[in-house]
Amino acid sequence: MLSVRGNNFEQNVLYSSFCKLGDVIVNATILSNDEIACNVPVYNASVDQYVSIAVSVDGGYNYHSSESRILLALHPLPVLLSTHPQTLPENGNSEIKIFGENFPNSSHLACQFGNQTTVIAVWKSRSLLECKLPSIQSGETNVRVSTNGQSVGMTNSIPFSISDVLALTSIIPRVGLLGGGSFVRLHGTGFESKSIFLCRFASVSVTASFVNSTTARCRVPSFGLHNYNETRVVVEVSANNGHDWTIQSNVHFTYIPQVFLSSIEPSMGSATGGTSLSLIGSFKGIELDALSCRFRCGGSTLLSHISSVSDKEFQCQSPRFESKSWGRDKVYTVDIVLRDDVNLSLVNNPVTFAVYPKVKVKRISPSTGSEFGGTNVTIFGEFPRSGSLACKFDNVLSPFGVWVSKHYIICSTPPASRSFLFSPLVELSIALNGIEFESATKFLYTKASHIAKIFPAFGPRSGGTLLVIYGEGFIVNESNEGLCSFNGVLTEAEVVSSSHVKCRTPSSISTGPVLVKMTFDEGKQFIDSDLTFMYTMQPIVTSIIPSYVSARESTVVRVYGENFDSYGGGGAVKISLGRMTIDGFITDEGYISFMSPVSENTISSYLRLSLNGQDFTASGLVFSIIKPPVVFDIAPPFVHEEGGIPIIITGADFVNMLHVPCRFQFGSKDVTVRAKYISPTALECTAPELEGSFGSVKVELLFFQISSPDNPVFEVNYHSLTSILSVSPSLIDSTVRTELNVIGLGFMQLSNDVYCQFRVDGSKGSNDSFAKANVKSNEILQCWTPKFKDMNIGEMMNSVGISIVVRYSQKFYATAGVKSTFSLPIHSGAVLDKVSPNTASIYGDIVVDVHGDNFINSEHLHCSFAFEDQVFETAAMYRSKSLISCYVPAITSFRETTLSSISVSNNGHDFSNGLSFQHRNPFELEEMHPHIFMEDGATNITIFGRYFYRHRSLVCSISGERRAIFTKAWYISSKIVQCDMPTLEPGSYSAHVQTDSIHAIRALKFNVYPAVEINDVFPLVGPLSGGTRVVISGLNFRNEMDMSCQFGNQPVLSKFISSSEVQCWSPSAQSLGPRESEIRIVHNEGLTFLESRRFNYVNQPEIESVSTSVITGKYLGNDLSNTVIRVGKVIAQIDFISDSGDYIEYSMSNDLQWGDDVRIPLTISTNGGSDYSLPGPEITIARQISVSTISPTFGLVIGGVKVSLSGNGFEHHVNAACRFGTIVVEALVESPHSAECVSPVQTSPGPILLEFSNNGFDWTHNGMIFTYETPFIISIIKPQKIPSTGTRLATCVSPTLITCVSPTSFVE
Repeated sequence: MLSVRGNNFEQNVLYSSFCKLGDVIVNATILSNDEIACNVPVYNASVDQYVSIAVSVDGGYNYHSSESRILLALHPLPVLLSTHPQTLPENGNSEIKIFGENFPNSSHLACQFGNQTTVIAVWKSRSLLECKLPSIQSGETNVRVSTNGQSVGMTNSIPFSISDVLALTSIIPRVGLLGGGSFVRLHGTGFESKSIFLCRFASVSVTASFVNSTTARCRVPSFGLHNYNETRVVVEVSANNGHDWTIQSNVHFTYIPQVFLSSIEPSMGSATGGTSLSLIGSFKGIELDALSCRFRCGGSTLLSHISSVSDKEFQCQSPRFESKSWGRDKVYTVDIVLRDDVNLSLVNNPVTFAVYPKVKVKRISPSTGSEFGGTNVTIFGEFPRSGSLACKFDNVLSPFGVWVSKHYIICSTPPASRSFLFSPLVELSIALNGIEFESATKFLYTKASHIAKIFPAFGPRSGGTLLVIYGEGFIVNESNEGLCSFNGVLTEAEVVSSSHVKCRTPSSISTGPVLVKMTFDEGKQFIDSDLTFMYTMQPIVTSIIPSYVSARESTVVRVYGENFDSYGGGGAVKISLGRMTIDGFITDEGYISFMSPVSENTISSYLRLSLNGQDFTASGLVFSIIKPPVVFDIAPPFVHEEGGIPIIITGADFVNMLHVPCRFQFGSKDVTVRAKYISPTALECTAPELEGSFGSVKVELLFFQISSPDNPVFEVNYHSLTSILSVSPSLIDSTVRTELNVIGLGFMQLSNDVYCQFRVDGSKGSNDSFAKANVKSNEILQCWTPKFKDMNIGEMMNSVGISIVVRYSQKFYATAGVKSTFSLPIHSGAVLDKVSPNTASIYGDIVVDVHGDNFINSEHLHCSFAFEDQVFETAAMYRSKSLISCYVPAITSFRETTLSSISVSNNGHDFSNGLSFQHRNPFELEEMHPHIFMEDGATNITIFGRYFYRHRSLVCSISGERRAIFTKAWYISSKIVQCDMPTLEPGSYSAHVQTDSIHAIRALKFNVYPAVEINDVFPLVGPLSGGTRVVISGLNFRNEMDMSCQFGNQPVLSKFISSSEVQCWSPSAQSLGPRESEIRIVHNEGLTFLESRRFNYVNQPEIESVSTSVITGKYLGNDLSNTVIRVGKVIAQIDFISDSGDYIEYSMSNDLQWGDDVRIPLTISTNGGSDYSLPGPEITIARQISVSTISPTFGLVIGGVKVSLSGNGFEHHVNAACRFGTIVVEALVESPHSAECVSPVQTSPGPILLEFSNNGFDWTHNGMIFTYETPFIISIIKPQKIPSTGTRLATCVSPTLITCVSPTSFVE
């Protein structure tokens, strides 16, 4: 509809109104007196046209036009082609470019979004309009253009998206290295998958990947691409390829340099964690809250937050380390990583940190010490090596601590705090790293020790004086032990109490005073004193006068000797008699005097002397206080004329060492002999010879060596000598009693109790037999022999001695001076008890022991083996009366076991009883199991063969080059024996089986190999379907070992690869579902090389959807270290895995190039690349656009430089363009690998990014730098005139002198 304004447009109901547009007449409607509306016809104009306008209000009779001749412009209908961007946020005020054809340059141009909202459009060219987006609700809409501000003339519509308001709330991580390359996750709102996302770090933009409506990710560009020095930059995002950016998001990213670590303090810490660590290095400009300390050892990774940071120091605490299976300390590498990206290390030189288990203390020595400190305490236990050892006593730092070995350390005690007076038992704590103190045990502080006096003050130089030291502060420990020092010579001390100590003096080579000190810490610290102990000469006692006294009265006794005055006086003289101690004194004459005590009992003892009241010197002299003895009886009361017969005097109160004479008186003869002390109730006097004296003899005991009426007197009867001349009969039968006639002299003078004594030679009287004798006359008596075979006699009887004795008071006394001995050979038959061993090989050639009785060492001694109709006699060797050895002969037998009878003869004629004896076939060995052995030993071996039998002496013999080892064997059957297998070194060996009499015919050869060491099993995860190749890595594998893997109870074969690698494949567990299964590496003969590991059966990964950066599905894994993504044959980098295993973020290397768009399958492995899933949906890898070089790389700020670009993916397109910084210029594409563009004008010099786009929207990000430079300023040209023919040199004077060659011709 066309509105025409004027005046006098009066409505006439009789006429219609018309408008005439050029030659075309159309209906019109009068709207008011000054406005009329005309219907505009459809024009199919291909070019712009202009027509005149006239109106008629009288039915077309008259047409009126303006004097200025208003023209109506008719344009070809515009066509809309595209918009840029295709998406804008709903908050409005964003600029949109509309591309199309036939846009007129009109002030009435308008953009309409949807069916309602219309805004003014700004004409830029026939193919480009710009308009501001109003605030519109998000969603899909369309845009049209009106060329006249009305619905008439509206263009076609094209789709357009209104997105939610794009907002960036945070990024993770917020820091990264100056070199860039790390990924950040963007969090916000309004993210859409179909949008072309860009991230902008300050002025540098990079492509972002859509994850979900609130998350995207992008790679951080290098800080070197920025045109300023500030490392903290603003981060923005664009959802429409850089057209609109988030603003006022206040999200920043900080570039930090790579950290250099010089050291870590402390360099070791406890496995319980919590060690405050200082990482020393260069950390200027690094934010604290974005970083963590990372600890790695093997496959273990632990993190710890950084608590503070400065330009030269980081501080963090060590985490808790797992230490269940530790036998020693471990070393972790420590570096610094981003808290939100633990795989990005900021350190190029990690430091090491040693982790040790909890300190184990067994005991300390000493456990007590002085309050003044300085006690060196040795602490025993288990301690890793440490150069920073520190100790605390009652929370006070020790002045000295040193690590000596892994078994003990030494710490010095500091002075005790004042609280020790109330609680002397204090806590001893240890810090192996000098910082972390662990409670170890208790230490007891004691008061400062002081020596007040000693007693005695002197003693002999031979030492041994019990010295009592009095004082205070003595240390009472568990063992109550200390040391005394005598001029540096140490002796053990007994601590009786804190004020009382006892010790014995050591010996000294000289006399004189020595300083006395005390120590309670094994000589590390001494208690000084000025007290001395005087060493003196040992007193010597030479005589005691008298040497014995009466017990009825006190007597003065004098002791004579040497060195009695060497003490200088002042001593306490003591005399010791047994348990009695008597005071004495040194007389002026130099001897010692004391008074003997009165006693009711006899006292006889060695006298001991002490001059200091402590040390008693043995005199070697006996002193006796005697109670006069009483005599009751004597025995025997008769002796013969030659004397020599002991007479036992019984009585009471006899004293040892008492010199009591016995005086024998017969007529004028008087003989005195010394009495021998036997017991307090018996003395013995030997009767002297009184030749020719027969009858009663008076005997007196002279007590106190004088004759006294109180001395006992008794009588002894002397008689003539009794002799045995012969015995009849001269041979005695050992089995019967025989009446003997003994012929001799002097029998009639004996008493009625006369006996014959029979003593077997060699029995020493222990088995003597006595028989009552009948005295027939002075020359004849009779007695009966005993049955010698009934006497308990251990050795062979050769002869019997016969004597005549008299019985008195139940005892027998000899009467004759001659002993008659008669040889009596006795023969008894041998008796066999057992034979050992009782088995031998049929080949014989061994010696057996025969046990029994009555064996005789004769030349006729031999053995006999009898079986069936054969008898073999062999030599025998006499070893004792009850033992001989026999040689076993070889026999001929075809049975496995043959029995014979073995017997023995002493004389070669008469044989003993027989014993059963076995002859067996020798063992035959055929094979052994297992046949492979390691040096660390198998538990047992099984040997197969023939002729084995059960026997207590059955053993296995393992023989090597140097020795044979015997091990216990178990009989299983006649064909099987099992043996213990000892630990053997690698080498060649032979195995035997034997008993004490049977040996194997041949040995079995076998080899022992070095022990198998298994270092790693990978992977330990595999799919339920099985087929996972499991690689076992280690040492000393051999192909002949027949190794296999056992998954649970299911064995599978293995494949030998090399001495350090074996492979096997997991079996299927499809029916059991996901689970853990034990895996063992075993020898097929049962030898286990590896204790069980846990093998996880998991579901096969199922891929549901993929994009170039995100994978979703099920069972995708949650272990970053074991998950692998393969795109075609290329391994992608995994950036993030969800804990639930249904989401993965990944990225591809920027170096990969494709010539055209390609579709590539993607697979996933959850066990380190051993097994891959079925291919998921193929992903499309778009042809990559990249710029590799530009030439030239610089130009003037006035622009106009033609720049050549080399690279890949260039396309001939109307919108191909180059972007210099933010200025876009057209590009001329020459081929897919080359293009050209002209540099635009720039306002200031400096480097800017040069990028290329095929469509004007998607730009490369290859970091090409084009540098703008300031143009030269020419001040003088010399010469100013040159001929038109050129070739003359001209000099341009500027900041730099330039010489130019003029052209050969000029064009005006």
